Amino acid sequence: MKGKQQKIDGQRILHQNHINSGESQRWLKELSSYRVAYIEQKALEWMKGHDYELAFSNPIQRSVLASQCSANLFFSDCIFNAKRTKGNIDKYLSQT
Repeated sequence: MKGKQQKIDGQRILHQNHINSGESQRWLKELSSYRVAYIEQKALEWMKGHDYELAFSNPIQRSVLASQCSANLFFSDCIFNAKRTKGNIDKYLSQT
């Protein structure tokens, strides 16, 4: 059975169940500290320009935590690509 395809609002980039709570700053509780730091590092200028209070106002602490997230994302991508590539290699080898 195929899963239902979610409708996505192209302008707001939201899917049907994207917002399921009205709680302010819920993302700070839901995400790990290194992921919060990573988001703040990437969106720092925008967040400052829109008067967001940073969870990690210390730039060194934010940078260290953000780099841990970057490393985790890098290794996750490596594992994903290795699994995908292995399938292609196995397919190629079975054809020869």
